[in-house]
Amino acid sequence: MDNWDRFQKYFLNYDLLHFGIDFSLIPFNEEWLSSKENLINLALNNMKEVENGSIANPDEKRMVGHYWLRNSLLAPNRELKEEIDNCIVSIKEFVNKIHLGEIQGTHGKFENLLCIGIGGSALGPQFIAHALSKNNNDKLRPYFLDNSDPDGIDFILNQLKPKLGQTLVVVISKSGTTPEPRNCMIETEAVYRSMGLNFNAHAVAITGVNSQLDNQALNGGWLKRFPMWDWVGGRTSELSAVGLLPASLQGIDIDSFLEGAKIMDQYTRPNDNNNNNNNNNNNNNKSIQQAQYFEDQKNEKKEETLNNISQFNQQNHSTITTPFIFTSPQTITNNSNLNLNSNSNSNSFNLSTNEINNQVILQIIAQNNQLQNELIEQKTRNSQLEIRIAELLATLYQITSQNNNQNNNQNNQNHCNIYPIIPNLNQLQQNLSQSKSIINIESLCKSNQNNQNNQNNQN
Repeated sequence: MDNWDRFQKYFLNYDLLHFGIDFSLIPFNEEWLSSKENLINLALNNMKEVENGSIANPDEKRMVGHYWLRNSLLAPNRELKEEIDNCIVSIKEFVNKIHLGEIQGTHGKFENLLCIGIGGSALGPQFIAHALSKNNNDKLRPYFLDNSDPDGIDFILNQLKPKLGQTLVVVISKSGTTPEPRNCMIETEAVYRSMGLNFNAHAVAITGVNSQLDNQALNGGWLKRFPMWDWVGGRTSELSAVGLLPASLQGIDIDSFLEGAKIMDQYTRPNDNNNNNNNNNNNNNKSIQQAQYFEDQKNEKKEETLNNISQFNQQNHSTITTPFIFTSPQTITNNSNLNLNSNSNSNSFNLSTNEINNQVILQIIAQNNQLQNELIEQKTRNSQLEIRIAELLATLYQITSQNNNQNNNQNNQNHCNIYPIIPNLNQLQQNLSQSKSIINIESLCKSNQNNQNNQNNQN
């Protein structure tokens, strides 16, 4: 198997999710992969059992159910499903009141978010906050305390001191007794107190039911309490309230976040170990449906792209024709011409090379379309710039001409005095003509000169 065939076989691509992994460069052979088939099947079956609610932690007799967070229908019983759904609804309702200003801090509407946690209870929210931030357009600006380093705590709290009255504090701890988040909470509470502010009126807890932190938040009248379940580990808690609440407060669309995770779960549960892409038929109806869904999405994108190109060609009375180079992992290069004719009744395109993957073609078409639009925009900007230059030259000529008339009393001048200053004026005029500019510099200069001469004659 050559490198190109290996790439096509072992490149995992989920176009709908904009996700891909290239396994082709990992140095395994077919025999090795076949020898591991029993172990792979065992791992898949074990994972299926865990997702169905089997006890994964025999010492503590706990399930591992973070898979259910993005699709509550997979939960093993109705009670767990309702808990998951109710938590998401509660998050949305609370966040909406924060964003609308119905729940405010001492000094007004909340503008900042301070998350206190450690491990997965901090790293997950931090990662999402940085990866999906809208910069200055975040609904609340996030800050994090994730260890007990005194200098690190002071560094963050000193930034927030002038705006503590508009800072919402989210304390994340399953038990409420973990030293690091508890120390950070105590320090934060002390700073609020030193500023004459009520910490409890700015605080939210994400914790286990009836934990020490849960009771403290309940007795102290904190703004809100959200659950942490014992079947969700810290490092896999991002799609629980641990990650969803900070993300939603920041302004991130958690519905799309959950839907993407749900689809990824569906795509990564194959029966055929050699067919993670779901591009071929197998005996599992669910996988077949997923493959059809993926194919429909790809066809919709293809049709949309071709329609956009057709509209572009019709509007600009042109046909997009551009060369391209496609490089495989082995630097396989195919040169061809991509001709998209807007007059074609079939709205299709021809390639001189038939071995190029359809998905690559669609990507090239989209990039080509974007480059064409950028080129048109650049030409427009150039034309506008040339027109502005012409106007400035004409203005400069008027000033020069007036100075010459005042100093030399010259009433009959046949050529524009600006010519010696701009030796390539003819080339500039030619460029302007090619860009279909309506301004003629020489005519404009002579017209202004004639007006000046007429005025001088009248005087």
